[in-house]
Amino acid sequence: MLRSLVQSIYSEKRKNEKIYLLSPYHFDLNDSSTYNLVNNINLSLSNAISNDISSNGNSRSESLDKEQKKTGFRLIN
Repeated sequence: MLRSLVQSIYSEKRKNEKIYLLSPYHFDLNDSSTYNLVNNINLSLSNAISNDISSNGNSRSESLDKEQKKTGFRLIN
């Protein structure tokens, strides 16, 4: 899993992010290999992941992220 996390933070789409400390929110669950790693640990997480965390822009958290970027409102510092 760590390999998947490191690969994600060095990906092209994150090249402008300054990441100094690895955190769980750095996992890209839209990446199929990362999703499969997590899903193999606990199959019951698949519904929670797709509804709440990551679903190619359609999950609840991704919708909140989009809204935050539109308004400039930050929920967490």
